[in-house]
Parts: sequence; C-alpha cells; structure tokens
Amino acid sequence: MKKIAIDLGIPHDDLVSCVSCGLCLPHCPTYRVTQEESASPRGRIALMKHAESTGFIDEEFVDFMDACIQCRGCETACPAGVEFGSMMETTREALATQTSYQPWWRRLGYGVLSRPTVLAFLSRVLSLLQRIKVVPKKFGLPQIPIIQRRLSASGTDVWLFTGCIMDAWMRDTHRAVQRVVEATGAGVQFPNKSAACCGALHVHAGLGEN
Repeated sequence: MKKIAIDLGIPHDDLVSCVSCGLCLPHCPTYRVTQEESASPRGRIALMKHAESTGFIDEEFVDFMDACIQCRGCETACPAGVEFGSMMETTREALATQTSYQPWWRRLGYGVLSRPTVLAFLSRVLSLLQRIKVVPKKFGLPQIPIIQRRLSASGTDVWLFTGCIMDAWMRDTHRAVQRVVEATGAGVQFPNKSAACCGALHVHAGLGEN
C-alpha cells in the first residue's frame, strides 16, 4: 500500500488525552455500522498517533478519516474531554493541503456552496437530470424539487439558519422545524439572502482557508 508523507500538526497533548476507555464507541455512527475499531473515535486517534510518530499515512488512513461524519457525539460521552472534532478538522486540513484528498472537482463543488444563486440554479438543473434519470439513484442524492416555495417568517422569537444545501435541497425540513417551533407559541424568522456562508462544510472537508 502506497505511503504518503504528512505532518498532521496535532499537538501531542491532544493526542495523548484519549485514555482509550471506549465510552465513545456506542455514540459513534460509523463504528456502530462497521464494528471496526479504526472507524471509531478511539481508533482514529490511534491512527493519528501513528501518523504523527512515523510521518506517513496510507490510503486506509484516508478512508477512515473521510468516513467520519463530524457529528461530535463522541465528545459529549468522553469523560476525559477529548476534543475529537478539533483533531479531525486539523487532520482533514493536513490531508487537503498536503495530499490529493480534495481534488479540483470537489474544491469546485465547495466553491458553489458559498454562492446561493449559483447553487439554486445548479440544483434546478440537477433536479431535471434526476427526473429524466440521467443521475442514478445509487448516488444517494435526495429527490431535489425543481421549484421551492418561499419560507414565510412568523415572528422574531427564534431565528432559523437555513444554510446552503439544506435550503436548496431540503427546504421542507425547515418548514417542519418551523411548525414544531410555532407549536410552542414562538415565531420563526429567517436570515435574508445576504447572510454569509457559515463555512462549516468547508471546514469539515479541510478547506477552512477557502
């Protein structure tokens, strides 16, 4: 298996903060599905330690890091307070800047996310392609509506950040959240179109500088 030179740049104290107790395992979605140690927070930290000590990683390392969904469910269960999410973001940034982990076409896709008008247009195109069955279902994409009804504010008690992909592809989920909030007697407001990109997807992909 091909070895790739890398410097993750994770502080030593952070890496050794994990005591390998395993209390994170039941809270990790990828571990629950695969039952593989390397697909758990504890296992991923062990891989990070090995990478830092040797200065090399392989494709298997990349696969296990890429599979993490960054939910941080492990952090709330960790008695040692390990900041796994921060270590994962640092690892992915190292992968994005020192390897071909994020090829040009992925970077182009992330660039679209911060441009709502372009995202909305391309989403409509993708929706049409889905309807004429050009985009296979095996890609796992949700059925994207061609036309999205506008969200209507009902007050200013709660502000609902609509995001990028969620607003373009799954706006009905926002409506469902709005109904739940309004059932408590509170009103919901939405940010205007000038709201800046939060950058979360870019950070999770190791492209925080973008």
